[in-house]
Amino acid sequence: MPLRTGAVAWFDWVLIAAHHVGTHTIAIGRVVAAGSEPGTPLIYGRRSFGELVITAPEPSAALLLLLGAGLLRRRRQRDSASSF
Repeated sequence: MPLRTGAVAWFDWVLIAAHHVGTHTIAIGRVVAAGSEPGTPLIYGRRSFGELVITAPEPSAALLLLLGAGLLRRRRQRDSASSF
């Protein structure tokens, strides 16, 4: 299949299975090739087009958030409990 002009990403895939669910068909496939070009991707969702904007906190801020939420402490407790 030809690539769409101006696309910032593409993939080629083969169909593995198709599942009919109500009025939709869910396609399960295996990606055999993929690529990308520099640029801002165009996305479609909730009946409108937009641009994808990714923001993330600094790594140190993310670590502080995890520590503050107690997520790292809970994980250590769960790991030590599973070793008994």
